[in-house]
Amino acid sequence: MRLTGRCLVASAVLAVAWSTGATGAAAAPAAGEVVDCLAVTADDPRPSTDLASAPLAAMGLGDGDVVADLGVGSGYHARRMARLVAPTGTVYGVDIQSEMLDILRGHIEREGLTGIVPVLSEPDDPKLPEGEIDWILIVDVYHELSDPVTVLTKLRQSLKPDG
Repeated sequence: MRLTGRCLVASAVLAVAWSTGATGAAAAPAAGEVVDCLAVTADDPRPSTDLASAPLAAMGLGDGDVVADLGVGSGYHARRMARLVAPTGTVYGVDIQSEMLDILRGHIEREGLTGIVPVLSEPDDPKLPEGEIDWILIVDVYHELSDPVTVLTKLRQSLKPDG
């Protein structure tokens, strides 16, 4: 199913990057290091070797692409994707927590970013426009979905025919 390839790219690319040494590390990080690397706080501290950039590079995003970041949180990935799809692209930052969207808005304002649309979703509905999305990024969110079949169905409806 094409949806799986486009939505869950982050996990696969990260695993390949670690296993091939593409991250610059000799081997996959220990479990504690992975947690530290992928942890997100309001200030987004990340280690100097940014393993989280591997999925974005693999996506090959460019000007005009339309992307959704499901479970956007503070916008760590969304803000990076916005720079890649600028000046005409759009990143939908989707979250069920309005507080996270407030943090995202603060980052957008401080960084002077355009093209990011915060979206307050519901547990079973990402609230994305139908047939408009090229890519959907899901990082550390799938296990939180209370009804993954319904959410994935709605995500598929939001993808363009070739998305």
